[in-house]
Amino acid sequence: MPSTNLADCEPDLITRFKSVQALFEANLPKWGLRLECTLRSDDEQLAAFLSGHSKIDPRDPEQHKRAMHLADANGLSRAIDVEIFSRSSGRSADKLLALKLISQDSYDLLYLVLMLFVERVGLRSGNDWNKDGVAVGPDKREDFFDAGHMELGG
Repeated sequence: MPSTNLADCEPDLITRFKSVQALFEANLPKWGLRLECTLRSDDEQLAAFLSGHSKIDPRDPEQHKRAMHLADANGLSRAIDVEIFSRSSGRSADKLLALKLISQDSYDLLYLVLMLFVERVGLRSGNDWNKDGVAVGPDKREDFFDAGHMELGG
């Protein structure tokens, strides 16, 4: 099972994530961010790829180099995946959407706000891979939606 330990991340990523978390929770106090994934093994990355949760195939040496959840030269992750959750119910925004307790528009807005805060602190968002301020979906140059993902680089 992939790590959810923040200590498994590069120190700069930890600092920037904490800034994102503080911005998000200060501006949306009814919502929080919960860690889903920090560091993955090659097998865990392969499972994410095969299930469609990642576009990075760790069996391909060129793609392996770009896999930010895999250990870098320091043995640490350069990426974090989070889920947005309701502080009142403890349920994820994904679950609330599936139960029709929030609208698609509300869900999209939550992840758009997260994307903006991620980019504000200098990280790349999985909801805006090319960091042009236009989310996946409306941006026809991007096609892989991973809104809870943030990473160093780019």
